[in-house]
Amino acid sequence: MRILNADDIHRLAENVNFADVIERAADKAEENNFMMPERQQLAHGENTHLFMPVFDMAIKNDIGNEIDF
Repeated sequence: MRILNADDIHRLAENVNFADVIERAADKAEENNFMMPERQQLAHGENTHLFMPVFDMAIKNDIGNEIDF
């Protein structure tokens, strides 16, 4: 798992066309071609971390083989 801070997210999002990302996500949702596990919450002092993973139904593992859920 990678842990990203605010600076990481801002740097990664600099050149992203969010309209394209939203369109691709809508296509996946329409096709029902995703897996979304229950969201996890982790309390840390006065903060709560919310983990919201979503996976494409076909992903590649470390050696490049396709995995179908």
